[in-house]
Amino acid sequence: KQGEMNDLYQMLIEKAPKLASIINKKAALTERMNEYAVKSVDLVTTHARQVEDLNTAHVRRMVAMNVEHARRVEAMSAKHAREHEALDAQRLKTERELKSITSGEGG
Repeated sequence: KQGEMNDLYQMLIEKAPKLASIINKKAALTERMNEYAVKSVDLVTTHARQVEDLNTAHVRRMVAMNVEHARRVEAMSAKHAREHEALDAQRLKTERELKSITSGEGG
């Protein structure tokens, strides 16, 4: 029985460097995986920030475009109304002239 124990201890002593090496490699891998996880979180955070900035810029551009469009529509409407008033005034003037010509002939 003592011989078996000695063999077991001998085997453990022989295998210890290999076991230590495996444990060290696993620890190094775990450390690298943690570094990658941190980098991944940083990348995702950076990407989210960039998307948010792009969305904000896009919304600002759309608002600016809508404001400019509304201003142009308003200006066109005002111009259209002025043209309409001018045409109405011209029509009334022409009608008065016609009336004066026809009433002048009749009298």
